[in-house]
Amino acid sequence: MPTVGLSMIVKNAEEDLRDCLKSVAFLVDEIVIADTGSTDGTLEIAREFGAKIVSISWNQHFAEARNACLQHLATDWVLVLDADEELSGEARGQIPDLLRSPETVGGFSLIQRNYLKGRFQYVLGTATRELEGEFAGGHPRADGIAKSCFDNPLCRLFRRDPRIFFRGRIHEVVEHQLAAANLTLIPTPWVIHHFGHLKTSEDILEKHRHYRSMLRRTLEEEPSRVGLWVQLGATEQLHFQDEDRALYAFGKALALQPSHADARISMTKILLHRKQYEEAIAVISHIADTGSEGAYKAEFTGDALHDLGKLKEARRMFTAALRLVRSGSVAPGREARIESKLGYIEVRLARQDGGLKVKTGRQEAGIGKLRRALAALPDDLDCHERLVRALVLSGRDAEAAEAAEAVLQHFASEPLFSRAAALSMRIGRRDQARKILDSGMERFPGSEPIGRLLREMG
Repeated sequence: MPTVGLSMIVKNAEEDLRDCLKSVAFLVDEIVIADTGSTDGTLEIAREFGAKIVSISWNQHFAEARNACLQHLATDWVLVLDADEELSGEARGQIPDLLRSPETVGGFSLIQRNYLKGRFQYVLGTATRELEGEFAGGHPRADGIAKSCFDNPLCRLFRRDPRIFFRGRIHEVVEHQLAAANLTLIPTPWVIHHFGHLKTSEDILEKHRHYRSMLRRTLEEEPSRVGLWVQLGATEQLHFQDEDRALYAFGKALALQPSHADARISMTKILLHRKQYEEAIAVISHIADTGSEGAYKAEFTGDALHDLGKLKEARRMFTAALRLVRSGSVAPGREARIESKLGYIEVRLARQDGGLKVKTGRQEAGIGKLRRALAALPDDLDCHERLVRALVLSGRDAEAAEAAEAVLQHFASEPLFSRAAALSMRIGRRDQARKILDSGMERFPGSEPIGRLLREMG
């Protein structure tokens, strides 16, 4: 029977390591852990599982560290995991059969399922999926914390062969070496659960500081790597909110590969945030009109046109985006967000066009879309805000007051409390307005805007 060994590099992983090793305890014949300087209980946990521990220096080079670990394995096959990952039970049951593959097979890709705290995100070409339907309850460790996930196929099971080794200072892979050795890489549906994105904000930020430093160093050595420029831009944008550095990185990527869709989508997000609407339309116009990319193109173009006051053109774009989203396999949350934008546009247009009957019908249709979107995304502030504004625009003050108060069940800020109270006062509900303001003052002691409204009420 062919043997398989676990290869890991770790540092201060006591929080995760036990669960990781438990997930492979009855599968692997050998465990080799390369430690880069742990000062917590990591090594004691590793010893509990009979691991061979190798101390290595850390030179800010993941491939170098992983290859150093590979040198100490003696098994026929290698399984690679990180401490914040666990092998799924399905994968554990299937791997023994995979080890009997013909010698022309060099490795297998497994699905790294990355759990995220956010409901919907766009991660470098991949739209996350909400944890519902086939992804509901993806793993007990993610329950109640993760709201979405995305899948990333990686070769994590391969033959122990001198021709197969890792390459890359960061985001290291063996796939290139398999191809160079004329060995086949076979994809599998078996999952590795990854929980690294569920850690505390401080831990995640520290990790990304480390990655950013490595990305910059790698790009100094290899400035023509388009994908790394995009990853650097995304890191600057998402984790450090440094839009200038992000735009620079995305610009470098597009100078090397003008058709790179991820760079254009990410750059467009920044330009929209900066209210540079014409520039945003120009950047996004160069990607495809079909599929997921086309949906982003239509949606972001619609965002820009809406804020430019071109409502009919924006409605056409949101309608096109919704059609593309519904024709593909995407997260329901994304569909709801676009429907919310479309509903708000329809309410605004209803104020401009048609007689009373037509106007009322369009308003009803738009508000119906807004309510459906909010039902799908009850913790999305933008969906709440569009509904409140639409109800105010439609002269439905009582419903607007109710909707504004409902926002406070999910979000809290001084402006939100003030607005909810003001809308209640508008419809003569002074007692309710005072109750809202009192709650706001409890949440934000000494608030000037809330206190001012209380004084005005007498």
